[in-house]
Amino acid sequence: MLDGVTVGFDEGSMTAIMGPSGSGKTTLLYCLSGMLRPTAGRVLYGEIDIAAQPQRKLDELRRTAFGFIFQAYNLIDALTAVQNVRLPSMFGARVVSQTDAIEALAQVGLAGFADRYPAELSGGQCQRVAIARALAVRRSVLFADEPTGALDSTARREVLQHLTALPGLGTSVVMVTHDPIVAATASRVLFLYDGRIVDSLQGGDARQIARRLADLEAA
Repeated sequence: MLDGVTVGFDEGSMTAIMGPSGSGKTTLLYCLSGMLRPTAGRVLYGEIDIAAQPQRKLDELRRTAFGFIFQAYNLIDALTAVQNVRLPSMFGARVVSQTDAIEALAQVGLAGFADRYPAELSGGQCQRVAIARALAVRRSVLFADEPTGALDSTARREVLQHLTALPGLGTSVVMVTHDPIVAATASRVLFLYDGRIVDSLQGGDARQIARRLADLEAA
């Protein structure tokens, strides 16, 4: 449950949302993306109040303006990497050509992996396919829910390298994470407790972020 959250996100920024389990991190992410409707208040994307839109409009925004990366990758096992990247084309988004999909895979270091199935890829490679899918159809906002939660340290570094490049391409990244190392790659960290934003930090390193979390918990 969220409690009087008021926050804005700049274009081409990267924001990490942190807090203990049950603090409302994923609820906030889902409200921002239109996957949940808040019971009160507004969620503005430009001049559009997402909270007031019919389901048809929300589906359109998720197909064309919003991208999603989840801890579980959300790849289709029966499809190859390139077919998974092209998947949004099936749901009314801009058509992703074979060439565009292969180029997107190359952008995340998966040139030559187009015909591999998810079972033939490592966890880090699967997550990079999910990022390539977001790159292939340029999104205004990318929502990421624990995008590195299931990865080892090497794969985490690989995925973060590509996530942190997205703001430079004009995509705003809003990311839920429990990992101070991941959060330190963001330009801003929001700390959520009991459904409220209780603090924020800009430009902090992993130690500062971990210390701030510990201090807030103690307080």
